[in-house]
Amino acid sequence: MQLLLLILEEFGLATGLRININKCEVTGIHCDDIDLADVLANFAGTRTTHHLFVACTFTTRLWLEAALWPNCQGVAASLQSVTVSVSDFRESLMLETDTGHRHGMSSLFILICSSVWRERNERIFRDKETSLCQIINFIRDEAQAWAFAGAKALRRLLWEPP
Repeated sequence: MQLLLLILEEFGLATGLRININKCEVTGIHCDDIDLADVLANFAGTRTTHHLFVACTFTTRLWLEAALWPNCQGVAASLQSVTVSVSDFRESLMLETDTGHRHGMSSLFILICSSVWRERNERIFRDKETSLCQIINFIRDEAQAWAFAGAKALRRLLWEPP
């Protein structure tokens, strides 16, 4: 729940849309005839948000690809620091990012986490896999759409020289 609140808060900062958490009602997703324990039994390893969004091999490769983008060099350093939660990783990411690019990095953090979550759902519920390259291209396209829609901090992060 804390991670969801953090992502909603960052989304509000990045887009200018404010979300009143006190008025939001979060309810669980109910899927008939699906035993989530059976679905997740096929996935070896730790099932934590830190593993899913930061530590698993697939996600780490995704973050390392993002580290190659302009003004995103702090991503690689954050991956090397010892973190035990997604919040720790995000905090490390913000500390490794230049002050003028932190809002843009928050937007990129949201984009990458939401893409990982979307891919997770596709694999679990639809038995479909998307390649790492396709996900990276999706994130770039989505970042461009956000920048075009007014996310100035994201545009500065990804398309303006350091």
